[in-house]
Amino acid sequence: MFNAAIRCNTVSITLATLISIVFRQHEMNRNSVLIENIAVSARKMPVINYYLFQLVFFRSKDR
Repeated sequence: MFNAAIRCNTVSITLATLISIVFRQHEMNRNSVLIENIAVSARKMPVINYYLFQLVFFRSKDR
């Protein structure tokens, strides 16, 4: 139970880091290769987190 909580927390922190990188990258309007790489690495995460990431990713693209 304790291990599961730690794992969940780690994934959340990773997700938050990825999202912040995407927003920073989007603000700077640089090469989109990094964003694509982040999206690929996000696919390796659990499914729910991947969909959450996609939601934020596409919302940031629309701006």
